[in-house]
Amino acid sequence: MDRRLFSEPIIRDLRKLKMHYIVPLRRNSTLVPDKVKFDSAFMYNGRPIRASRKASRIGYIYIYQDPMMRAEEESSILRDIASSEKDMEYFENKKNSLGVFAIILGLDRNPSEIYELYKSREEVEQAFDAMKGGLESDKTYLRDNEKVKRFFFIVFLALRIRLRILKVLKDHNLLGKMSINEIIFELSKMERIVEKSGAEYFAAVPKKVEKIVDLFSDMISMG
Repeated sequence: MDRRLFSEPIIRDLRKLKMHYIVPLRRNSTLVPDKVKFDSAFMYNGRPIRASRKASRIGYIYIYQDPMMRAEEESSILRDIASSEKDMEYFENKKNSLGVFAIILGLDRNPSEIYELYKSREEVEQAFDAMKGGLESDKTYLRDNEKVKRFFFIVFLALRIRLRILKVLKDHNLLGKMSINEIIFELSKMERIVEKSGAEYFAAVPKKVEKIVDLFSDMISMG
């Protein structure tokens, strides 16, 4: 659930219904201690994450700290101090919570497993963003129900392709070097030639496109 939905009565109701839950806590939640003693660490997408876990009256509290996020937040506050928008007292009050966030859960699990489950929620949000942004599915201008259904079926297929491309980029650590739109544009340069005899083959393929095709060899048949 979203952190805005968190409340102890809701958590108690979920526990009575024997439903499992993962809910992020607000940073000022009284369930999160001011000072945390982290007792483990793991890697997530190439980033080190510190972790701690403790039991509470309404579930298990998993507390994480992302050192890279901490550095970014600390730099932001110090810039505000340098421009006189904040003072050092503000920094002292915030420094223990920088880069820290907590999740409450109804099960006792490995902290890295819970972190990955929570982060998978971002992938769903990215999918909705892709539908509204790159695929412009919020602008149909259609009034016929059947046409709307066909339109969203095509959007669904396009989204599947985009997410597959995204996965390949993640697997090869290329997210900062290539974009989904760039790959689709480069691949659009490929031209299949069909002879009258029925023979089919691709026209000359640029080197950049060849490299992309190698990444998606299981998706693109060059036969």
